[in-house]
Amino acid sequence: HANGAHMKHVVITGAASGIGKALAYRFSKSGYKITGIDIDTQRAQEIERDLNANCIIADLSSQNDLSQAIQQLIDSEPIDIFIHNAGINAVGHFQNLPTQDQERVIAINLTAPMQITAALLKAKKIQQKGSLVFISSLSHQVSYPGASAYAASKSGLSSYARSLSVALAPQNIHTLTVYP
Repeated sequence: HANGAHMKHVVITGAASGIGKALAYRFSKSGYKITGIDIDTQRAQEIERDLNANCIIADLSSQNDLSQAIQQLIDSEPIDIFIHNAGINAVGHFQNLPTQDQERVIAINLTAPMQITAALLKAKKIQQKGSLVFISSLSHQVSYPGASAYAASKSGLSSYARSLSVALAPQNIHTLTVYP
């Protein structure tokens, strides 16, 4: 880029399918460098090929994978927009759902975004005027029977983002919560 202007950089979790994939294609069209984080190696490779993107393969419920992904992000270029999009659901009667399934939902939908955000802010990887985007859910407002762990994780994400927006305003970092 002329005048030493850097290419804007967006990081999208869950970039290999669904909303994340659509966002990756949209940001690529707008000239952003794309870094995706996803568990699906095959689909992530398609994104890398199609968009000349860089994908980090990680299971965000694994502390080891999460730590490695965070380190790769810290070692890469500054981030203009970080979109916390990865999300899973565990559907069924709450009392019948295995605890580890519920914990995996909370780990991916809430704990991972909190850990990633904290690490990137501490490392000063989010650009001034940058944005942190949290993909929540209408389950924050509406009850979805059979998806209580999911609803709890998405409500937690909304609360986290709301608190963060106040804390980051003085640093000129914007937060946005989206309720698809």
